[in-house]
Amino acid sequence: MKQYTVKNRNVILVAGVLNFMCLGLMYSWSKFATEIREELALDHSRVTLAYTICMAVFTVGILMDGILGKKLSPRSCSLIGTFLTVAGYALTSWVPVENPALLYLTYGPLVGFGIGLVYNEWLSNIVHWFSDRSGLASGLLLLGMGLSGVTTTPVMAWLAQTLGWRLSFRVIALLFLVTGLFFRRYLLPADGVENSNLSTSSQSAGLEMNSRQMLSQPCFWSFALWKLIIIGLGQACSGQLAEIVVDMNGGDLLQLAAVSLFVVCNGVARLLWGVSCDRIGRLRTMQVIAFLAVISTALLVFGFEQKELWITVFALLMIALCYGGGATLGANYIVSVFGKKYYRQNNGVSALTCLPVNIGATSAIGVVRTVSGSYLPFFIATLPAAFAALFMAFASAHLIQKMRQNTIQTTK
Repeated sequence: MKQYTVKNRNVILVAGVLNFMCLGLMYSWSKFATEIREELALDHSRVTLAYTICMAVFTVGILMDGILGKKLSPRSCSLIGTFLTVAGYALTSWVPVENPALLYLTYGPLVGFGIGLVYNEWLSNIVHWFSDRSGLASGLLLLGMGLSGVTTTPVMAWLAQTLGWRLSFRVIALLFLVTGLFFRRYLLPADGVENSNLSTSSQSAGLEMNSRQMLSQPCFWSFALWKLIIIGLGQACSGQLAEIVVDMNGGDLLQLAAVSLFVVCNGVARLLWGVSCDRIGRLRTMQVIAFLAVISTALLVFGFEQKELWITVFALLMIALCYGGGATLGANYIVSVFGKKYYRQNNGVSALTCLPVNIGATSAIGVVRTVSGSYLPFFIATLPAAFAALFMAFASAHLIQKMRQNTIQTTK
């Protein structure tokens, strides 16, 4: 087997990006929702429920990978995740019209859990191999999921329109099987960098905390609340983006353009903020993202109140940039503050804190729209939440410093 070191580790990163371009198909549910709804005679809310279950179980899958990692190798966990994902798409393609509720047992739990396992495996693998440039590397990896919106997803959507969603799901299952079995060979221990001079800021501070220790630190909870707000804002807007444009009297072409640009901005932001983490640090990047969230929500409220379509669209794209930052910081903050020794488990615990918004963000904005007849009350409510994220970003810096001082005093 070929040996990988610092000099040729980029091969592992390329493999991860390609694999994540397939994992990003999880976010393409809306591309198939219309055909599924019509054939299975489901209303919009019942079809959306399958995707909501998938996103919720995806978070649980990330957590479970950390738990399984104590007994199973990364390749074994990846293999389990691959088989579950393949089974999810394949079984969903055979859901009978007479029993459409089976959709909630096939697509949601199996696909979400399987992709969650593979996702955390790769993220942990890349963070270990690129501990000197974890921001750039994790940003590129997560960009792969964003790029699925302009690569694998359009192909599968075209296939669904041409030959039906059932056949498209079977092709997706085959794609996951082939790529999962092939790319798992690159899930290797980072022995090639362990003895080098590469280090993270947490290691230089001598900090390696397990999940129980991490949960006892206020700086973890300040970050968790920051991430909950940023990701919740992004998920709420992305789930209702086309409808928001419709409410602003935007045409079909603008709806399509807004959705496409939102996906692109979200994807590119993951790389942008990853580089920012390496250049100016994780904490300053958190602060910049939160400040951008305050500006974008204020513009969103102003645009909606004044019926300014282009200001509203611009604000939504700014939120997409923040949304991508939430994903990237989720990977980088944990490893930089609590170390990489227990990263696989700690990242799973951190991901679980987003479960409430994975379940309820899209539903919440939809309920507000139904009850009030407008999205404006929801946007007004997000403005103080964005300020809270900004406060948490600055509070995290103080809390981390306090944690490290306490750790140094304890070790003495």
